[in-house]
Amino acid sequence: MPVTTVAIAGFGFMGQTHARCMAMNPATKVVGVADADPVAAARRVGELGLELPVAASLAELLEEVDAMAVDLCLPTDLHRPQAEVAFARGKHVFCEKPLALNMNDANAMVAGAEQAGVYLMVGHCLRFWPEYAELERVVRSGELGKLMSLEMARRAGRPGYTKGDWVADPSRCLGAALDLHIHDADFINHLFGLPRAVTSCGSPYPSGFDHISTIYHFDAPRVCAVGGWDYPAAWGFRMEYHAVFEHGTLDFDSSASPTLTRCEADGKPEAVRLPQPDPSAPEDLAAYAAELDYFATCIKRGERPQTATGAQAAQSLRLVLAEIESARTGQTVSL
Repeated sequence: MPVTTVAIAGFGFMGQTHARCMAMNPATKVVGVADADPVAAARRVGELGLELPVAASLAELLEEVDAMAVDLCLPTDLHRPQAEVAFARGKHVFCEKPLALNMNDANAMVAGAEQAGVYLMVGHCLRFWPEYAELERVVRSGELGKLMSLEMARRAGRPGYTKGDWVADPSRCLGAALDLHIHDADFINHLFGLPRAVTSCGSPYPSGFDHISTIYHFDAPRVCAVGGWDYPAAWGFRMEYHAVFEHGTLDFDSSASPTLTRCEADGKPEAVRLPQPDPSAPEDLAAYAAELDYFATCIKRGERPQTATGAQAAQSLRLVLAEIESARTGQTVSL
């Protein structure tokens, strides 16, 4: 079986998560790690039971290993410069979300991949999450009639695992509005495209809005979303959606058991049991494993990714930046 070889840039929380996913997949092989702190990265590599070369920079690593692709698990401000290192060497790029901090960098990354003739995919993992894939299936099939309204939420304590607390630096992060809430905004964009406008309000923090609430202006359905990481650390993490259709509802709460319930017409809510996208992966890694497997499969087949592409991620970034502008000014912002 052909194997897609991958170099990981950045070996913090997400870099280690991706390494674990790819180590379980016989169709992918991590061939090396680049990290600004190679000593700490080498220790983490060993703790995962892996034997990999570790370099202090991506450019150095790509001189040492034969990689078909680069997996960028870095702070957002480093995405463009490190993607350009990969593009210059003809490497496909999987980039963690958000794609960039601004549209200039996002558009440059999309154009750079196109000019280099390589693929650019972004880690908008909800497209591979079973409960969200089920929502998309029901919306597109029409089996419960038209979608009338959709409410989405994503809540957490402020992340404490980022090196140097880079999420508190406004030059590196725009708060939960961009780093957390973009998951839901991207899924809304995926389902319906860009709205005519957005109306948002939020709780400001030095790095950006750490809580944001948005109404998306579509002719139909009614759509709103809220996201924030201004909860106590011990509060944990929770993601939810509530979808009301003409003939029923879908309700998802990641903290509940079962997580997904469906209620049709005058019936009672019933649990929805869904197969995991990658049965071999632990449940908490399944969606990440599925998105990385999809990326690797596209490379092996020579087929450009059709979901979570760089262009789609740039559009979702444009949407969230409009939300941030609306929260900042108190005005509805058109797109």
